[in-house]
Amino acid sequence: MNYYEMLGLAQNATYDEIDKSFRIMAKKCYSEINDSPDTKPLFFDVYEAYTILKDDNKRKIYNEYVKIETEKAKETEETFLNIIREKSKRIEKK
Repeated sequence: MNYYEMLGLAQNATYDEIDKSFRIMAKKCYSEINDSPDTKPLFFDVYEAYTILKDDNKRKIYNEYVKIETEKAKETEETFLNIIREKSKRIEKK
């Protein structure tokens, strides 16, 4: 999951939106409020997302990473669909 999704934000979220979402997510993960054993690792993930998205330079680098990963995923999906189409054509010919 990417940081924007983790915090429930759009990629063009404002700093105020990032702060608000972080506070909400941090409360959900806070061990005195939520005693689930999964909350501590989740809090660290949420905090990492927050620190990246709040820093202009880190956010710019992260956005480039997201863009590259999205393009790779689209290429992989298109390659997979092409393989399926080719196999389907071969089956139909038989």
